[in-house]
Amino acid sequence: MDEAEMLQNCDVYKNGKLCTAVGPPARCFSYNIVVCVSEIGSATSDDGTMWSRSKWYTFSVQADGRGKVYPKLLRHFWRGNVPAIASLATLGPHVYAFGGLNYANPSPWEIQECYRLRITPQVGKEFVPVSPMVSGRCSSETSVLGNKIYLHNSLSQTDLLNHCWGEVFDVDNGKWEALPNPPNYLVQYPGSIVLSAVVDNPERVIVAYRASYNSAIFYAYNVRHRSWGRLARAKRWLHDDVCDGSWHGNCVSAGNTLYWIKREKALKDDLLFIAYDLDLNMWLKGCLKGHRLFFFRDYGYLDGEGSHPGFFHLEKQRFCLLQFADKADYIHCVVVHVSPMRRMKTLDIEVVCDQKYAMEPTICPALEFCDIVRKKIDNLEEKSTNKEERGANYGI
Repeated sequence: MDEAEMLQNCDVYKNGKLCTAVGPPARCFSYNIVVCVSEIGSATSDDGTMWSRSKWYTFSVQADGRGKVYPKLLRHFWRGNVPAIASLATLGPHVYAFGGLNYANPSPWEIQECYRLRITPQVGKEFVPVSPMVSGRCSSETSVLGNKIYLHNSLSQTDLLNHCWGEVFDVDNGKWEALPNPPNYLVQYPGSIVLSAVVDNPERVIVAYRASYNSAIFYAYNVRHRSWGRLARAKRWLHDDVCDGSWHGNCVSAGNTLYWIKREKALKDDLLFIAYDLDLNMWLKGCLKGHRLFFFRDYGYLDGEGSHPGFFHLEKQRFCLLQFADKADYIHCVVVHVSPMRRMKTLDIEVVCDQKYAMEPTICPALEFCDIVRKKIDNLEEKSTNKEERGANYGI
């Protein structure tokens, strides 16, 4: 079968049902995914740092179209201790672990240590140390932009005098750079920032301070100019689902649009997608329907039923959702194509593939981390210059 025939045979699911794609056929694809599964219990090192036992896996998601079960057990390529409540990110052939907690310290508890583990080829046997961060932090949000990893926010911050809200790690030279704190940032009140994200067109860090129950003031940090400024039309409305008290999970960015997922209260088994277009100042929403897509069920002991599935961006308008299935005997993987329908302020969601991968037995597992294995970008300076020229249109 030639490539044209393969493309014509690529089907998609829409609203949980298999159908043939309308218009140009979806191109076939393959994505390499890395997954970290935590095991029950954790160990504490002699110096007081909290560690958790985990297994690491990689597998390839293929565009087989129809639902498929892979019965061959996924086998971990590495098993060992990782700092508990660390932030994780992938870039190039490595996965990185940033920060964690050390309760032996009188203050601060957050640690600056960082480690990396080689994913491909799988020759490394341990997480090896890399340069420490500027500030200690734990469970920070991570974003990859170009060949750099951005960290912002922290689950806790006991070092109020020396803490910086965000910093960036250059994997090419192994150096850290602290970001200037956002305007009006109060380190003792980190919850005043209701939204933060990194977008790439142009390259910016976005933060929003709550102004009222349903509005926020938006700022942008220009990565090239290293400066903060208000977005044009800084005060913007927040979606009702941001304000209802059930907002959990970090946003995922694609272009200049931010995406979230959550369980819709009125529709038990449906998955709600919410998007915010920064350029148009527009909120959109759509629903992925289907009784077999139980992505908010997690059989892990640590997270418990009702936790979020893994949700991350693959490319363009494609996203991946991962969750345990059949009492953690399988990892359930669904790739969706999300199309913003801006005239109707809705999202059209198509399931491109729906697959299960058999898991080796693990006692009370919890889905700790999952992401695409990202390649480093060549000719990065030239591409960054082209994106910088677009920045003048966004009032930053």
